[in-house]
Amino acid sequence: MRRFGKLGVIHQHADSYSLDYFPIAGQQETPSIELHPLVVYILSLLDKQWTVEKIVEDLPRHFDIAPEHAQEITDDVDVVFERHFTSQQHEPSGVTIDEEAVRTQVRALSQHTPLTTRTTVFKGNRSPFPMTLQWLVTDFCNRKCVYCYQGAPLSSKTEDSSVDIDVIKRLIRETAQLGGKEVLLTGGEPLLREDIYEVMVYALQHGLTPDFISKQFVSVENAKKLAAAGLKDAFFSIDSLEKEAAKSLTGIGGFAKKIGQTVENMVTEGIRVHAKSLLTSLNAHAYTETLETLERLGAHSITIDTYSDNLQRHDDDLHASVAQMHEVRDAVDTFLATQPKLKVYYRSEQIEKDIDYDIDGFVCHNGRTQLLFYPNGDISKCDKKLPGGDMIVGSVLNQSVFEAWNSTALLESLDPPRDKYKGTPCFTCDSFDTCNIRGRCYYGAYMSTGTLYGPQEGACKYMVGVKSVC
Repeated sequence: MRRFGKLGVIHQHADSYSLDYFPIAGQQETPSIELHPLVVYILSLLDKQWTVEKIVEDLPRHFDIAPEHAQEITDDVDVVFERHFTSQQHEPSGVTIDEEAVRTQVRALSQHTPLTTRTTVFKGNRSPFPMTLQWLVTDFCNRKCVYCYQGAPLSSKTEDSSVDIDVIKRLIRETAQLGGKEVLLTGGEPLLREDIYEVMVYALQHGLTPDFISKQFVSVENAKKLAAAGLKDAFFSIDSLEKEAAKSLTGIGGFAKKIGQTVENMVTEGIRVHAKSLLTSLNAHAYTETLETLERLGAHSITIDTYSDNLQRHDDDLHASVAQMHEVRDAVDTFLATQPKLKVYYRSEQIEKDIDYDIDGFVCHNGRTQLLFYPNGDISKCDKKLPGGDMIVGSVLNQSVFEAWNSTALLESLDPPRDKYKGTPCFTCDSFDTCNIRGRCYYGAYMSTGTLYGPQEGACKYMVGVKSVC
């Protein structure tokens, strides 16, 4: 049995509805967000133990709404507000509304405005609160991966990661309070920060999943800490477990042995290990050994993607040949014929993580479903650290998660005015508003044209046949 009201209570006003959150310690102002009447109606039905299937059947009977939109909206409400429900059977409901009144209101709205997930759940083309807190922990990395598009500075220290752990813990509490689901740790190498395991355990204790992709060694002690706190899945970048291929790709001797020990340590503690592997010309010959070793170590899955060009930094010599790709396909097929426990996803096949809740159609999720901040605490729309003051829209050092999410600076970065694009084809383009709705890629625009406010190679009719400036 699920009851709504774990994090806050929905109140009905004259013609509007607010979700008023319960305060947390040290909070000066308690968050409150406005909800679309249809979202409130669906939440009330979920609170009454209706299934998603039953709600989807119910909506078109009462409202002018297409069945496919009924399905999408209901699914999104169920996912976005998942952490607002408690499994405690005797808890009072957090939905105190006149159900017939809200039904009448939604019926009237449906006759004038198309009801879709973009006009209800994701008004303004973003989630009502950040579902993910993304922390770019450090720019530094202790590997020298030949394919890294960032070219991260080589270091085993994280001098640039200056946000105090007490601030990080506050951000975790605030994200959990709003109903967020995960803390995404990126870099550089995110696990280099000395107190990162304390951060991950703290996140788990507050109901948030720490999500990361790492090449870093994890000791038995730290694996035990994460498992005890409830970590279920861990993702590691493992391009090869053949010694020489691993060294060629990472630039570090002994990588295959260390990452293999990491897999074993995590699996021993009951954590599912997912390997992310990049197929290049340097490791194509070694997949049989990699697959067999992961199977022996007890890894849960491996996803093999092929190396491709990027806008920032690439090397044509790293492209696997057609023959090499066939070689890997044969190695995978031969391995799968042994009926292994290891799940293998090759090239276009994708693994769906349990914590995956992407919204179709968004070019970038920063500012739309996730709040991103840099090692020094600066909040940004883009994780590529592009030049120009417009990319910094706040700081977690002096803003709460709720304040940052609703700040004018962040909202304007998501919906830039047309005047910013004077002198470019975008300024007079009849698709300008469509690009804003889908979300613009500032990085793609900058690397294509040398400006933040311009068309993007590969995503604009004006850029067909245009070579990027990088």
